[in-house]
Amino acid sequence: MEQFNRFVGKNAVILHQKDPGLSDALKEVGYTSIFGPDDIVRNGKAEGMITGMLLAKMAGKEYVGFIDADNYVPGAVNEYVKIFASGIAMSNSPYTMVRISWIYKPKVSESGLYFSKWGRVSEITNQFLNSLVSYYTGFETEVVRTGNSGEHCMSLKLAELLTFSSGFSVEPYEIVNILEEFGGILPTENQEAMDKGVEVMQVETRNPHFHEEKGDDHLKEMFNGSLGCVYHSKICPPRLREKIIEELHTRGILEEGQELEKLKKINPFKDIDMHEFAKILHDRATSFIHSV
Repeated sequence: MEQFNRFVGKNAVILHQKDPGLSDALKEVGYTSIFGPDDIVRNGKAEGMITGMLLAKMAGKEYVGFIDADNYVPGAVNEYVKIFASGIAMSNSPYTMVRISWIYKPKVSESGLYFSKWGRVSEITNQFLNSLVSYYTGFETEVVRTGNSGEHCMSLKLAELLTFSSGFSVEPYEIVNILEEFGGILPTENQEAMDKGVEVMQVETRNPHFHEEKGDDHLKEMFNGSLGCVYHSKICPPRLREKIIEELHTRGILEEGQELEKLKKINPFKDIDMHEFAKILHDRATSFIHSV
């Protein structure tokens, strides 16, 4: 306990997700679904986010938030943090998530800036997530507007119960997994969360979201991950799977007869012994820095 308490209240913690000391700590506490074939934490966005969640839990925090680094609007981060705080303050459940819905995602065009409402992947991801919701409610809906929102926060009480999808599918699969675990479609092992309710808030910004354009290969990876996590979900109906394949064929992302690759899943981290994890991390992780 004494070792663990050394980290509580620290203002900054830095750790590289490929640090062998981190992998040693995770191996010792039995959390290996985040590993690659070399027994080191895999490359990837989801893997980095989970590393951050583990550090937040280790430090005794109640909430964890994420902001993509490729954002070029100076006022955006300040606004995101205020949105996170206000959403948490309004929540009536300890199992809560607040997701950012950008007012615009501007694109550079020949005539200047075009203030597009949706990104090229986000619009399609939202469409299929809404189709999934509509299948079970019987009502056509546009309720999901943040399928690919990298800017979001959640309570650690919710985060530690979720199964995560590797790489860039992490954000849309958070929504899918909440439906899988707490949507009343399948039995759940987390009855307390079902009883108290899981809240997902989507809050629109005033700042636009300028970000780096990363090319067609990145877009293809985003499409495969975002739609693949819906396609491979145990609650995805057959007709919706067919529509996803049709969409990817139309866009030239999948060839005829080609199947969507199944995505790697990362287990919930609720059962990790955090005191043991903190002790090993402190002893062996060379990139681990904590400052007041």
